[in-house]
Parts: sequence; C-alpha cells; structure tokens
Amino acid sequence: MMFSQLIDDAGNGSVVLAYQGGTAVGAVLWKTCPARDETAPAVTGFSTVDPGNARLAELADRLAHCHPAEPHECLQALAVLPDREGQGVAGALLASATTRAPMSRFLLTPGQLWGLLHRLGYRPCGEQIVLPHAGPRLQPFWFAAPLPQPKETKR
Repeated sequence: MMFSQLIDDAGNGSVVLAYQGGTAVGAVLWKTCPARDETAPAVTGFSTVDPGNARLAELADRLAHCHPAEPHECLQALAVLPDREGQGVAGALLASATTRAPMSRFLLTPGQLWGLLHRLGYRPCGEQIVLPHAGPRLQPFWFAAPLPQPKETKR
C-alpha cells in the first residue's frame, strides 16, 4: 500500500530501470517537487497511506519540513534485486540522475549509501532525522544542479 502511494505521489517524476543481460535488476523512483510555499502546511504522501497509523503519522511529521525550499527531485524509492547487490546497480541508478535534466536532487538515507553519494557529488544537508520506534537515522543529502552556462556569441 505504501509503495503504491509513493508511485501515485511521484506524478510527473521519473522512474529509471537498470538492466543486466536483458533483465531488470533495479529501479529508482524520483518525485518532482515544486518550490515549497513556506506559508502552506507541509504534507507528505505517508500521511494519506494509512490515516489511522500512528507510526506513519509520526514519520510524516518528522519528514514534513526537511525538504529544501527550491524546486527539486526527491528520491522516493531505490530497489536492487538481492542477488545483484554490491555490483554497482544502485550507484548506476543514482548516477543516472546527475546526468539527466539539470535539476537539483534530494534524498534521505541511512548510512549504507553515504560513501557512494559523496562520490557522486551529493552533499549532506541538514541534521539527521531519527525515525520513530527504533527506526534508523536518516541523513538528508543534496545534489545541486549545475548552473546554466551562458551561451557564447559569435562576434
């Protein structure tokens, strides 16, 4: 139910699949987030998945204000087949985002991906978020889109 809600919430985001030998071995789902209106209440997809779930409500509250104010893509899901873990699939999926359309990207992750994210140009931003009920600590990471270069004019 939660994954279905993440896909629905992604709206005009993007899905990238990784293939090896003609078989899909991983996927990444990005959601396009517009500039945040600081006067509007923060809303996350988690709050609509299971309205009576206190754990999801607490998670939604903790995550609601961590997104940057500028437009960006936010990582919703990253998955790699278990027998393909450690083979560079996650790295290739995350790297693909930095080579597509020039848009800044935001994600929250536990410690396993920190080294990879640093190598790809992502930088920590903000304080770690401790998830409820003995959940992991999530570190926010930011990849700033390159600024557009002025076009050269012929003289």
